[in-house]
Amino acid sequence: MLVLTPFRFGVGDFSFSGLIRGVCGVVLLGKNRDRLCIVAAILEAANSGATKTHIMVGAHLSFSLLEKYLGVVVGAGFVRVEGSRYVLTLQGQEFLRQYGRFQEHYVGAQKLLEALDCDGRSWF
Repeated sequence: MLVLTPFRFGVGDFSFSGLIRGVCGVVLLGKNRDRLCIVAAILEAANSGATKTHIMVGAHLSFSLLEKYLGVVVGAGFVRVEGSRYVLTLQGQEFLRQYGRFQEHYVGAQKLLEALDCDGRSWF
């Protein structure tokens, strides 16, 4: 079941608005992930300091997407460059923490909706 949910999510001066198309890391990879999910995957991969290759593999991104999104997360102040390594900043850690909380609520709401759907009721 595909559910489109409006959202606004942000830390500091950096925010995302749009539609959530799925939950990151559950089944969706590649083109099916939303921007928020890709940013979170990059931050998770860079959590303890990582090279571009490590982030690319850990976040399951092509090199061109990695280049695009590394510019976004560095520009937003979520990651800083130390030589050839990318290290998560305090702002990046806070973003990941809030994203994790958001994801928990989203998954919980999805499970609730699926349980209601299994009851044979039509809510929409």
